[in-house]
Parts: sequence; C-alpha cells; structure tokens
Amino acid sequence: MLKRIENEQTLLWCLKHFDSSFPVNLSDIVGDVVQYMYKLYLNAYNYLVEIDDKIAGFISFYANKPDTAYIALLAVDERYRQSGSGSILLQCAIDVARDNGMKKLRLETDK
Repeated sequence: MLKRIENEQTLLWCLKHFDSSFPVNLSDIVGDVVQYMYKLYLNAYNYLVEIDDKIAGFISFYANKPDTAYIALLAVDERYRQSGSGSILLQCAIDVARDNGMKKLRLETDK
C-alpha cells in the first residue's frame, strides 16, 4: 500500500533503516541524518510503500525549478525487491510531479 509519509518519526525511521542500502551510507553523505530528515520533511514529497504492514521502501523527491522534480532518495528493503515496490514508488513520483505541473523528473546520483 502506498502512503504519504505524514510525520517526522516515520521519515527518520526510513532514513535510518535504509542508511546502508545506498552505495555509500546515507549518513556518510549527509552527516546529520536528523537535520537532513527535517530538510526532506519540510521541502520534499515523501512516500512509502508497505507490504504486510511493514515498510518495504520509500522515495523522497522535490522541485527546485517550477517544471522539474528531482528524486533525492529511493530505497527498497532487500526482502521486498522484485515485489514491484520500486515501480510503485517511481510511478508515485511521476504522478505527483505531473499533478503539480512538473514536466520533467530527474534522478540525482552520487558516484
């Protein structure tokens, strides 16, 4: 089930739970995870997908330009990969961006 992340605690849980899911730990990139959580909470669209009442993955994306959305984070728990969770989250980003008048969706990457 797709849900908008409605509170800071859930977003922080996602950031901490998926910290090591990225090629470089998220905490090593952003430093203060709590501060980064507040930045995302205040400025980004944040969604999660649940399977059997467990968070399977999440996505955070934002718009710096009026016509472009940027995917900042996308993670799916290893146990739920190949479940369609990533596709659901990406489709969510596409739909929300389109509904908010954005014509482009870009993925940010780190080497």
